[in-house]
Amino acid sequence: MKIKYLLILIVLFMEAGCHHKQSSEDSDNDSIVNIREMGIADTTTISDDDERIVHAKMGYYDFDQIENLVSFFDSILAKHPIPIWLPEEDTTNQKVKRCVARIEAYRKGKAQFFPDTLVSECLRSISFNTAIVNNHGPEYTDMVYGECLMMCAAFYSPDITYLVEMQTPDHCAGIFNYGTSYNRQPWWSYLFLKRKKGYEAICLGDFVAVRSIFQLEDAQKRKYYLCSDNNTSLEFNQWLYWVKGEDDIRRVADCHKAPMEGDVESYYFDKNRLIWKYAIWDETKKQLISTSDKSAMTLRLDGERSGFE
Repeated sequence: MKIKYLLILIVLFMEAGCHHKQSSEDSDNDSIVNIREMGIADTTTISDDDERIVHAKMGYYDFDQIENLVSFFDSILAKHPIPIWLPEEDTTNQKVKRCVARIEAYRKGKAQFFPDTLVSECLRSISFNTAIVNNHGPEYTDMVYGECLMMCAAFYSPDITYLVEMQTPDHCAGIFNYGTSYNRQPWWSYLFLKRKKGYEAICLGDFVAVRSIFQLEDAQKRKYYLCSDNNTSLEFNQWLYWVKGEDDIRRVADCHKAPMEGDVESYYFDKNRLIWKYAIWDETKKQLISTSDKSAMTLRLDGERSGFE
């Protein structure tokens, strides 16, 4: 099954390329969505053998419309159980119930502080179990509860720090990688973006990981966020978001095809020159070392016309 996943990855990367997102209709913006429009489950088929990953329909939802979060999440859990690897040894279900109750108390003013540490523990427990079940268990993965909890926590969170593994200096964008496979290859990556209230959680895709996030600026002092993975040519993924306005952050370009030249080991992004260089890993220095000053690919920052060249 792992070989099959690898083949899927290769095909996806070969077919994918670098492109712009010119239409504002395709952009992520600050439009809050009515919770009644939230289609809880969105089944995505990833192979011809009925191997599925079931995602929640993600968006920036108005969770304030829900009268009781505890009842709401209990109803989700009844239909979409959290994948648990060793149920007799795991306390994830008890933790998430406590977590939802704490978020409910916080949003209704009955608790002074947002339960950031508990949210972090729950998301990591869910992601660990989901990943290990997906690696070794049945060929079916239900992401719905974890993604709903992630969206709700993001909506009410006053700060991004405990939601993510890495973030931008302005605390307005960050990344949470949701589990890894048995050989440390990526499973799912989520971007958190600051909105009018809290944050929006965005799934960047299956079988991807973001290993770096950069806060960039162009000559006109416009701000951008680059979500980046340069690990190998098979895992080369870039997503560029432009901060058009305080309440309007949109994806303007992405790239999923690595530049190739000879026997490429990895890539290094020079954020000062906005270029990617071919690189190798130096085990002694524990860092990437560029093998040439030659540019493998360039990032052009120009608002909606930004892209990869």
